[in-house]
Amino acid sequence: MKEIKRRDFVRLSGASALALGLAPGNAFGHTITKNVGGLREVRRGVFTYRDFWSTTTCLRTEDGLVIVDGQIYSSAERLWKLLQAEEAAPLNCLVNAHFHIHGTHGNLYLSEHAENSIAHVNTPLRLKAYADRRYYNELDEAHYPKDVFESEYSFTSGSETIHLKHYGPAHTDGDITVYFEKANVLHVGDLVFNRTVPRHDRSDGGSIKGWIEVLDSIYRDLPDGVRLVFGDGSEAFGVVGLPKDVLVMREFLEASVQYVEDGIALGRSVEEVSSAKVIPQFPEFNRSMRYRTDVSRLIREVYAEVMEAEKPKA
Repeated sequence: MKEIKRRDFVRLSGASALALGLAPGNAFGHTITKNVGGLREVRRGVFTYRDFWSTTTCLRTEDGLVIVDGQIYSSAERLWKLLQAEEAAPLNCLVNAHFHIHGTHGNLYLSEHAENSIAHVNTPLRLKAYADRRYYNELDEAHYPKDVFESEYSFTSGSETIHLKHYGPAHTDGDITVYFEKANVLHVGDLVFNRTVPRHDRSDGGSIKGWIEVLDSIYRDLPDGVRLVFGDGSEAFGVVGLPKDVLVMREFLEASVQYVEDGIALGRSVEEVSSAKVIPQFPEFNRSMRYRTDVSRLIREVYAEVMEAEKPKA
């Protein structure tokens, strides 16, 4: 259990990473680029796979495989062939960490191989609600997660125990963490965008202030020595990181809310506030690697949430 001290953390800029003996963009030997096309081991049979600007976490045990977020169909197919080429193995479980298409479209391919699949209870509900939208309409209910849970769920694959947990509304209303106990690796997915501008999906139950609280809770729960896998990351910092990276993300979101609240207090419109290129003190969060947008989209979402919260209750 960790105690959070506000503003008391090391922000891993390129300089501070070098001071810690980590080459920027090569922490734990992991650098992200589009379509890396290979598996990279984090620890004890847990691997990451980068393709289509998203991150898949895979576990290989003596009994088979666990895959967290299969990305899109073509990515999932490439991943499956890589895994089977190394050593043929069954897919014990497919986990969807949330409903967005960059993680669930791969179900089209992987669900045919999966003995089981699981997600938070809101994930299939959101998939069904999006069933008439492009790409989502290629998924039918046969490709939705077979099992769902509300708060916590655990299962085993070989000698490894995997713990799933939903902390509350954040990026969406269905994001979960996936903890590989023996490997001491935690997949946090899109709950952390490592030094890259995140997407705040307010229309699908996301909450920026809820997100801050969720990151607080995740940080407090982190065991010593854990390595974390993020849904996205800048080229300088990558998608495998440290507990401090969770705090950096949390502080960035808190600073974003404060920036918007200060602008509203000064009577500034959403257009004026969202004209900023960066949030003060967080210059590294200047671009979305996945969505190719700057911070203005996030500011607009935060602005809408803050304004709604300030409306008088009926």
